[in-house]
Amino acid sequence: MDLIELLKRPEGKTLELKRDLSSPQGVLKTIVAFANTAGGTLLIGVEDGGRHVRGVAKALDVEERLASLLSDGVAPEKQILRAAFDGWLPDDLLWRDKSQFGDGSGAASVLTDTFTDSIGEEELAAERDAVDPPLRTREELAYYRIFQQRVGEVRPERTLGRFATA
Repeated sequence: MDLIELLKRPEGKTLELKRDLSSPQGVLKTIVAFANTAGGTLLIGVEDGGRHVRGVAKALDVEERLASLLSDGVAPEKQILRAAFDGWLPDDLLWRDKSQFGDGSGAASVLTDTFTDSIGEEELAAERDAVDPPLRTREELAYYRIFQQRVGEVRPERTLGRFATA
């Protein structure tokens, strides 16, 4: 569909007009709405009321700004969710820094402690080289054993990654 045909259509669930990116939260909410439904078209550089096409001065700058709005230092999906819930949730909750799963719940070290208590250093030394790269901790050995029991025919080192901090 070309621009002239789009401009004949009313704004609604699948068409949104924005003069510019001066209201980034509105743009992000539009993208969230499109993502949660059947998609849509966002035209930037078009006056809302009279449908006057203003265009944008530097299209690549606008594209880059839109991309940075979506990423903004966090995963795009998180930015979009934050934009969607802006004004509905307290800012200190909505915009808090990322933390590791389990931090604050008291559950972060439960499995690590359990595995450390149930597997000895000698066992780790004996099985360390079962995969390449070698297993580093007793917790990794425990997960490796579980994986082998459940899906032994699949080579874990070819299908699983590792946490850099493990």
